[in-house]
Amino acid sequence: MENITGKINPKVYESPDGGLTVYARDFGEPHENCLQAWTMPVSDRDKDPIIQAVRQNSYFVDQELCEEHPDLKAKWEEFRELQRHYQAWDLLKK
Repeated sequence: MENITGKINPKVYESPDGGLTVYARDFGEPHENCLQAWTMPVSDRDKDPIIQAVRQNSYFVDQELCEEHPDLKAKWEEFRELQRHYQAWDLLKK
């Protein structure tokens, strides 16, 4: 996307769900300005080897399931906070 000066702004691409959905925003813009850039069709998700590898990881989060079940989402967020705590603790011990 071009900015006011006519130059093309570099983009930042982010995916909160392991690549199933990709969001884009201009470099330097806040996260709130993300727009959905791409979504993998549901029919292709089980066939994709990268998605299969991500799902085999014990830390894979099923975003759709979390959205359907607020208690699951809350527990996942609790786990992430605890994980960050231990990561910080490990950094301090080094």
